[in-house]
Amino acid sequence: MRKLLLVDDEPLALVGLQGMLPWEQYGIEICATARNGAQALKLIEQKRPDIVIADIMMPIQSGLELLQTCREKFGRLPLFIILTSVEKYQFAREALSGQAVEYLVKLELTPEILGAAIAKAVDILSGMGLEDPANRTSPSERLRIQSFYDRFFVRLFNNLFESKDQFLKQQAELSIDFSFGFYVTCYCEIGSLGKSDINADRLIGLYTSTTRMAWETVTRYMACYVTSLEPGYFAITFCLSEHEAADYQNVIESVLQQTILIVKNYFNVNLMCGVGKMVDDPLAISYSFRTSRHALSACDDRSLSFYNDNNSESFELSAFSKYKSDLLMAIEHEDYQKVDSVLDMMLVTLANCPGDHRLVMETACNLLFLVTTNLIDGEYALEQIFSHEADGYKSLYTLQTPNDVLRWIETFKLGIVQKLQTRNKGKNKNVEDIKAYLNGNLDKRITLNQTASTFGFNPNYLSQLFAKHVGCSFIDYLNSQKIKQAKTLLLDSDLKIYEISEQLGFDSAFYFSKVFKKYTGLSPREYARRQPKIRE
Repeated sequence: MRKLLLVDDEPLALVGLQGMLPWEQYGIEICATARNGAQALKLIEQKRPDIVIADIMMPIQSGLELLQTCREKFGRLPLFIILTSVEKYQFAREALSGQAVEYLVKLELTPEILGAAIAKAVDILSGMGLEDPANRTSPSERLRIQSFYDRFFVRLFNNLFESKDQFLKQQAELSIDFSFGFYVTCYCEIGSLGKSDINADRLIGLYTSTTRMAWETVTRYMACYVTSLEPGYFAITFCLSEHEAADYQNVIESVLQQTILIVKNYFNVNLMCGVGKMVDDPLAISYSFRTSRHALSACDDRSLSFYNDNNSESFELSAFSKYKSDLLMAIEHEDYQKVDSVLDMMLVTLANCPGDHRLVMETACNLLFLVTTNLIDGEYALEQIFSHEADGYKSLYTLQTPNDVLRWIETFKLGIVQKLQTRNKGKNKNVEDIKAYLNGNLDKRITLNQTASTFGFNPNYLSQLFAKHVGCSFIDYLNSQKIKQAKTLLLDSDLKIYEISEQLGFDSAFYFSKVFKKYTGLSPREYARRQPKIRE
């Protein structure tokens, strides 16, 4: 929802503006009201509205002064719609010089005129690609931010969150609003992107432009999130109020039909939409997504289809959904044998669904997502695996038949398994080298960060490497080796406890004794007394 601030020194005028339009239908939320320009400026700093409707003649600071101050302080946003009781050329000129969206006379103001001004402002915001005036970013930065949203919703659609806490944490980090009562997912297919004479980059460009046009259209009418999926497909997650939910099919159908028409007129592509079941829990959106995919498969020659319980009592999970948990765990642990086994089972499942291009393509794209988001160098690995293809791993997007996609998945499987196998061998050698380094420097004060720097690793990566391949933490291994050496020195040398502590790089004899007791259950002195070869 876009945020709107109303500014007028007349209370009745504020009440009239609040009731003049059904703001929710414009995707607008009135976030606050102010009685003068100075008060409004404070609210703009706090609330960060997208649009401000302000009267010109107000005490303390006029609407035009507020507009000028905001331009100097914040730049282009928020957008302003200026109201006036007295029509003057000078006022109009100042408003336009401050890039006001509209200059409206109060006596002539009607819902139609105000609605047209608001629609114009929303169009400008959509064209700028900005939701929050505090975050004016470059196109590349906006694309990066959007990718985080896409990854979040892909995880949600495929039920990939490990726990509700993980879901809530990522939701909060991205400031995704799930305060609505109901949710419906629409699965959309852009029907004319499968042209063999278009290369992968041009296909992706056309797909991205079409998805953006659909987003700009839908968000004018309803609160929603649009998620890019595999090329040729995207999803719309509608967020519904209780009023909208009461008649959700008619509400959504009206918006989608308008979107289908605009996309057709603008890009000459056919948009087909499958609408899933309505749910009342954000974590159940995965079910709405699954039913929306099923609804799309029933579109036939129609451009829009709703999931029908009577026609489809049940449907099977996709090949990816069946094995995603096992595959995710295997990839996270870089278990190449398990990855090989799971992908084999997935291929067998796909082979039993001959001719279903959508199912096979969806599986391949989900595999891409899983690797690029769960392997640090996932995208680089994919580029190497498909280096023989002109478009690299993106050649997937140009494949026309299920068999072609299956062969792509076979190449993917062989390449990923080989990469993980090679990596495991290298990691085992790295671990042995690090252990040898630690054992050769037990007399020094060694830290995780220092060792990571010596071997060119990230400290977190080194810590994970140790936990996986040694079975204990870095510090546990280092301390255990130092205590092992300390036992020998206690029995076979005349060194005092504090001297042994210094020789093994401990900060103090007290800390050495504490660590020694942790690993042996005895203090250094008690340990020495209980041994038969003790030296006094």
